[in-house]
Amino acid sequence: MKRRFAIAVLLVALVCVIQSCSHKDLCYDHNHVVDFEIKFDWSKAPDAAPRTMVVRIFHMDGSFYRRYEFITREGGKVRLDAGQYKMLFHNGDMESVREVDNDYDNYSLTTIQQELLAPIGRVDNETPRPDDSEAQPVHNAPETVWGGREEYVEVGPGAESGQVTLMPEEVTSVYNIEIRNVVNMSEDIGVSAALTGMAECWQLAAAGASAGPVTIPIALERRDEHTFTARVVSFGHCPVEKLSHWLSVYTTNQYYYHFDVSSQFHEVEDDGNILIIIEGLKLPDPDATGMSPSVSGWSDDINNDINMN
Repeated sequence: MKRRFAIAVLLVALVCVIQSCSHKDLCYDHNHVVDFEIKFDWSKAPDAAPRTMVVRIFHMDGSFYRRYEFITREGGKVRLDAGQYKMLFHNGDMESVREVDNDYDNYSLTTIQQELLAPIGRVDNETPRPDDSEAQPVHNAPETVWGGREEYVEVGPGAESGQVTLMPEEVTSVYNIEIRNVVNMSEDIGVSAALTGMAECWQLAAAGASAGPVTIPIALERRDEHTFTARVVSFGHCPVEKLSHWLSVYTTNQYYYHFDVSSQFHEVEDDGNILIIIEGLKLPDPDATGMSPSVSGWSDDINNDINMN
């Protein structure tokens, strides 16, 4: 009897083990999660040094699936449901750049709003602006952005593993500014600038600038006692046809200067690196103060003979 009882217990245990194994296999068949590796090939931007890399994954209909952020520029492994996807990717962990929207076609990068006179530490809602740019939002310049798109990625089912290699390239443009032969440069006068008609967003799916124009405040550096320079990163200039571009210069003693630099945008090949030159700017005497009552204390009555290349 004891032997029969032991055999019976053994048979029951064996049946339980078999059922348990079958149950696990059945669940696994329905769990199409794949170990998938996302790599970045930096051959188009070998000197890029992003803090992190963001990958946005979308279903083929453009709806959002998942977002991953890698802490190295090499990429890493993720777990994905088997299927077909699109991917948008760019560097992350930026101070000024923000991610906008959650569907593939409209997903964009933009920047935070800023005060027009932030580079000289002032807030003045009455700061004079060129007439055709008064309504433009004021946005920070972005950091350099490297990004791109992958329009079809297939992730295999079951235990199959796979990988995709993404190739980021620089999508932002650089505008170098030189203001030459400046008169009355002084450490006692703070000077900043602003550039109008710049693109508000960058759409990764369309690989182009989008949305309306914005004005970007600019910190000027003193190269020597007669030259200001600046290096401005942007999403390019706004794609609106025949939009004017102005470079405005502002001083802490409330003088301002507006220069139409449209030709320096539209009459040169935009290869992502444009030089804007202003020749011969006469700043006010350090003891002068702008006193024009029609523009809340701001004055533009300094005579300037300006040549713009």
